Amino acid sequence: MTLSSRWAALLRSDSIPAVLAAVGFAVLAAVVALASAAIVVAVMPE
Repeated sequence: MTLSSRWAALLRSDSIPAVLAAVGFAVLAAVVALASAAIVVAVMPE
C-alpha cells in the first residue's frame, strides 16, 4: 500500500479527527524544530 492510498483510505474513513490531530502534531513538531534551530543559530557565537 502506497502512502497516497493510505492517506486516501484515512480520509475516506470516519477518522477525520485522527487525521487532523496527526497533521496538527506534524506542523507543531516542524514549528518547534525550526524555532529551536533559529535559537541555536542566534545564540551560537560567531
